[in-house]
Amino acid sequence: MQKDKVNLAKAEPVIRFEAVVHEAKQMVSDNDIRITFSLPEQYIDVMATMAHAKRDGIVLLVEVREAPQSRK
Repeated sequence: MQKDKVNLAKAEPVIRFEAVVHEAKQMVSDNDIRITFSLPEQYIDVMATMAHAKRDGIVLLVEVREAPQSRK
């Protein structure tokens, strides 16, 4: 067992952003669920990081909370 392994479930999130759920649907072809988020233009770096995760086949642990200012 390596001592330098990080427990990602307890680590602080590496990618943090605010977004609105754009679309949520279940795919007929494979029954997978797809969630699409809309992010403001200021989060281009987040898009790039997520694209790298997809390219590298990294499975992400996703936690979602309501943004404090989301309700008017």
